[in-house]
Amino acid sequence: MSVIQVEEKKVEVGKVLCVGRNYVEHIHEL
Repeated sequence: MSVIQVEEKKVEVGKVLCVGRNYVEHIHEL
C-alpha cells in the first residue's frame, strides 16, 4: 500500500472509533 492509502485508512478508522465512542456515551446517558 502507498503512504496515501495508509493515511486514508487511518482517517477511516478514526471516524469509526469516534462514532463508536459517541454511540457508547449516548447509551450510558439513557
